[in-house]
Amino acid sequence: MKRTLLCALAAFACACSTESRTDEKILEAFEKHSYELHDSGELAAELKARGPGVLRFFDPRAALLGAPRGLKVKAPREGRLYSTGMLLGPCGTSACVIRVLRGSPAANAGVKDYERIVSAGGSGGAAGEVLDALGKGASGLVLAGRGGERALSLPAPSFRAPPVFGLYDPATRTAYLRVAVFSKGVAAQVAKGLAAFKAADPRAIVLDLRYSIGGVPEEAAAVFRLFAGRGAECFAIRSRHKGYSVDFPAADGGPFSGRPLA
Repeated sequence: MKRTLLCALAAFACACSTESRTDEKILEAFEKHSYELHDSGELAAELKARGPGVLRFFDPRAALLGAPRGLKVKAPREGRLYSTGMLLGPCGTSACVIRVLRGSPAANAGVKDYERIVSAGGSGGAAGEVLDALGKGASGLVLAGRGGERALSLPAPSFRAPPVFGLYDPATRTAYLRVAVFSKGVAAQVAKGLAAFKAADPRAIVLDLRYSIGGVPEEAAAVFRLFAGRGAECFAIRSRHKGYSVDFPAADGGPFSGRPLA
């Protein structure tokens, strides 16, 4: 069975001023959406020599679709992709800094793990009010730690969290693992992180996939196999086009298949 996915290319040819710019868009679409990997140099050379019609030789269902004149595409709000680098959680009715990610604006400003946020942007100390204030861009914090209360100002969000990071809570014996994208090599990072947690014998694992942007199916399957039971199916890709459906079985079962998973 040929392992490919439908690759629908929507290149805004009418909005491109040069042929090379159109070719760049096609290459970008193939890189992001084609299930099989293609040699970008070979594809670029063929596009330059033979035009968009050559796409069918790389993927029989690929096509170049022209956009109507005057079509406006909204630019993404880049600010949403960045953070201050704080992982927040509850401590009673207040909000606490559970983890400060290295190299982040929060780390550079001097925020420490396990500090309680007394207020943010003049808000009250309730966890909901603090989170709401931070979500609206509040930068002034009052923190409480072993040395008492102190005030500081956070720089603007400019940090991209790593695709995989985690922490372990010894009080509840829970491992937390965040996966933002299933790019090449992510499954190995997840396995390495879980191996480090395994020594602590966690009773439960939280796998956080909120806002994940997806990625390579094989990488996702390799991650899910760590938790799936013997003979289970991780997931399957189904398409109305013949030859574009793929199964991803769990095989022999993962080393964490018996742990409670959220």
